[in-house]
Amino acid sequence: MTAHTPSQPAGNLNASPHGLFRRLRREIRHLWMALSPHLRRERNRWVRRDGVAFLGALGIVPGDAVVDFGCGWGAYSLPAARLVGERGLVISVDVNVHVLSRLRRRAAAEGLPNIHAVSDLDAAKSLLEARPCQAVLLYDVLHFMDTGERERLYAAFRGVLDAAGRLSIHPKHVNGDQPARFLQDSTVEDIIREVANAGFHLADRKTARLWHDHGQTQGTVLTFCPAATGPGERLPAPAHAETDNVCTPSEGRRA
Repeated sequence: MTAHTPSQPAGNLNASPHGLFRRLRREIRHLWMALSPHLRRERNRWVRRDGVAFLGALGIVPGDAVVDFGCGWGAYSLPAARLVGERGLVISVDVNVHVLSRLRRRAAAEGLPNIHAVSDLDAAKSLLEARPCQAVLLYDVLHFMDTGERERLYAAFRGVLDAAGRLSIHPKHVNGDQPARFLQDSTVEDIIREVANAGFHLADRKTARLWHDHGQTQGTVLTFCPAATGPGERLPAPAHAETDNVCTPSEGRRA
């Protein structure tokens, strides 16, 4: 399990020895990161500089509304909040109420009131009733969900993204990349296909330097936009990135 994935709900943490062990392991990891000067510097550099640049390269701009699903400690929520500014909104979703509490404290300490930390998707959707959503981040989280759960998730976010919105995915733990859980037999192409079948169009595929676990590393980033045809049509997996289409990260933004 990584620092940027949802965890067992609070109630489940106490339901089994395995759940308690996972929570203890997270707490030890959090303490280790807090006490290590090197890791603190790395994390601060990502949150305040490199992460902001990374998200900006995805097309996120000041004033945007961003959903970070499976936010963990805030590896993407915190730089997103700096990037979108006071006119923007970051909705951080994680079922682990303990990491949400830590994220709220850090956001308050760093003067980032535009972060709203919630524990379920319904709460996130309610925050978007009065405004469109420009970006959804699904980073290192899909392996926790089976195919049906992922399909429902894509459908839910297609319903809240505006026409120029972006669904950005880091498909960690697929076959060939530390395979785990529900994605251990899936490839990146499989993920592209299932997202396309949910009514999205692949706008960009690249390898970028991003945050995973305890530091920066190279990883695959997939960027999708809502397809004009809508969900339902079964589409083949693209063989490579499509960069010459009408939905690129630099287009469709506000003037």
